[in-house]
Amino acid sequence: MVNLSSPKTFNAIKFILGKKEFTQYKVKNELGLGMSTVNNLFKYLMQKNFIKKNPDSYELIDPIGLIEAVSFFHSMNNLLFFEKSVSVSKQKLMNS
Repeated sequence: MVNLSSPKTFNAIKFILGKKEFTQYKVKNELGLGMSTVNNLFKYLMQKNFIKKNPDSYELIDPIGLIEAVSFFHSMNNLLFFEKSVSVSKQKLMNS
């Protein structure tokens, strides 16, 4: 399982949230991450249907879902604008 609260993973997710399309290579190079870290993250994000693979790149298809998933693992209090409850439990998200 990918740890969405680790600093490297969290930085990659912030990068992805700021782009419409991206590649593993671009995330790796821009953030100085290892290819295994990026590859594991992308596999996880595709399994959860947050991103999809296009012929030459990846595309973020569920930014809200990704933000919700990150909020289960990472304190978002300093970024809080408003609160919204979700219907998925942390345990269910971690086990699926």
